[in-house]
Amino acid sequence: MITTNIWVSPEVKATLPDELIDWLCKLAISEEDRNNPIQTFVLTLEKLGDYSVQNIRYADKLRRLVGFPPVTFNLQVRRCNNQYQMIMAN
Repeated sequence: MITTNIWVSPEVKATLPDELIDWLCKLAISEEDRNNPIQTFVLTLEKLGDYSVQNIRYADKLRRLVGFPPVTFNLQVRRCNNQYQMIMAN
């Protein structure tokens, strides 16, 4: 996993699959707003017919992912001195 520079909270690790955490970490450190001290990712479930899709909104963008059970909550990635923390947020 790419999370070597990102501390991921135990709550996030218990809720999301490793592949999704890895993808979100890559996204957090690669986006143009990566230098913002706080990035927010809004994860919501969307039903498409008989299927459920994970929506992820961040920086006025929307991504849809499949392949794991979707969840609904907000995540924050906080940056301080080139170190990152990924936590659940209200």
